Amino acid sequence: MRRTYGQGNVLLSYVTREFVDPDMNPEPDPGFLQPDVESELIRRASMIDDDFNENNKRVRLMLRAVTHKTDVWSIIKGFARTQNGRQAYVSLTSHFKGRGHISRIKTDARNILERIFWKGNTRNFTFDVFVSRLQGAYHDLVEYGDIRTDESKVDTLITKVSGDSSLSPA
Repeated sequence: MRRTYGQGNVLLSYVTREFVDPDMNPEPDPGFLQPDVESELIRRASMIDDDFNENNKRVRLMLRAVTHKTDVWSIIKGFARTQNGRQAYVSLTSHFKGRGHISRIKTDARNILERIFWKGNTRNFTFDVFVSRLQGAYHDLVEYGDIRTDESKVDTLITKVSGDSSLSPA
């Protein structure tokens, strides 16, 4: 949707913007044609004209194309009759970015930090993989507001590394 133009020569991502009325957006208007023309068009495109109706249908077809015959299809198939791509998108995002989803991601990240240990290289678990999993868990936590200090990250790393004498000087 960020790369596909619809009727009216506006990127289809305007159909899924958060606010129907751009004046209801609490973010300050960055100014005329700021930060660029496309962003201004997305911010200001009408959601009550014939172009919107056609673009809304097109968004629903795009969502159908990527979700049909998957478990996710059940979330948006009810929008087929109304051809409402905007509502299908809102339904998907509320399902996958709702509180339950966020809670699961944070729990998974905390579980990784709690259960992961480094005891030396194995065939499928190298030090790089170990560090990558730690970093991934921290990134997931930061994304949802659970920020750890650098000092606590280093402490975790030190306590999770054992059994590899080559790392003891570090």
